[in-house]
Parts: sequence; C-alpha cells; structure tokens
Amino acid sequence: MNINESNPDIHRSISNAMNDAQALLAATADATQENVIRARRALSDTLKSAKETCASLGRKTFRSVRSVNEMARTNFYEAAGITFGIGALIGFLVGRHR
Repeated sequence: MNINESNPDIHRSISNAMNDAQALLAATADATQENVIRARRALSDTLKSAKETCASLGRKTFRSVRSVNEMARTNFYEAAGITFGIGALIGFLVGRHR
C-alpha cells in the first residue's frame, strides 16, 4: 500500500493544487514582465520542493508502518496485551462517567 491509496482525499487535493500551479506556469510561459518571471520562478521552485517533500513523507510513512507491522508480528502477545489494556482503560473511563 502506498500513500496515495491510504489518503485519497489528501492525495487528490495535493494533486489538484500541483496541477493548477503547473497550468498557471504553462499559461504564463510567454509573459515577460519581471514580476511575473520572478513569481513563476518562485512557484516552480516551490512545486519542486513540494514534490520532493511528498515523496519523502511517503517513504517515511511506509517505513514507519512497516516497522510497526514487523513489531506487532514479532511481539504479537505484547501488542495484543497493550491493545486490550488501552481498550479496557477507555471502557472503564467511559463507563465511569455514566
């Protein structure tokens, strides 16, 4: 599973923003005013940085999920015990307020 499959709304929003920004860059490609040129350069740099950040975030997320999965598989009883304990504590606290 990759980040695109796990967060389709976030991925769609980011993709739409990047597509809009790229369309803006394409639409102003032949503009010659200095302010437009600087804005295009800054937007291009920001898009490049955003793509790199998203790729890095995807890799870090995948590594984290993989390590948690590996820990849960190798320490199944400990993970099940912790999960049960947290559930029991939440149940106790919720039941106590009624």
